[in-house]
Amino acid sequence: MDATFENNGKNTEIVENCLANCSNIFPVFSAMIIDMYFENNTPYEHNDPLKIGREVLKKLYKIAKRKVPDWWCPSPYEECVDTNAYMWFDILNKDLFKIKRKLDSFVIEIEESPHDIKERLKGFPAHLQARKAGLAISIGNAEALLSWLNGVRHLYTIDKGKPVRRMRKLLNRGI
Repeated sequence: MDATFENNGKNTEIVENCLANCSNIFPVFSAMIIDMYFENNTPYEHNDPLKIGREVLKKLYKIAKRKVPDWWCPSPYEECVDTNAYMWFDILNKDLFKIKRKLDSFVIEIEESPHDIKERLKGFPAHLQARKAGLAISIGNAEALLSWLNGVRHLYTIDKGKPVRRMRKLLNRGI
């Protein structure tokens, strides 16, 4: 069973209160981490300080004989989630900028200053062949853009719900 909550202040307070007062998960989690430190069995890496927490959570799932959820991030968040792709997925899903297919490329019309457009270009990986085209961004590799956006689709769906129909058409058919 998975439980989801609308992300708002009241629900956050309810969940935090339940974790603090209705569950022993935090003391057990903390004790397991402390034991790992005392046993010199800590998988600490300077660039991944949360690795020990992920390892302990995997152990807790195993103890509970539960399958690790599909949304589980086995690596540092930055490696599991391309935050730029997520941001562009959100922008295009909300129809903040118009996107049009032109043969094997896309054009994203942006009503911003040339400086702002240049800043937005920094969020695209090189293999997408993004470049400034007047008051738009041209994406030279259409299939790579779709693949890039589809890479965060499942996370977006978990976080914000099903993408709008227009976005689903873009991702599924490239239009």
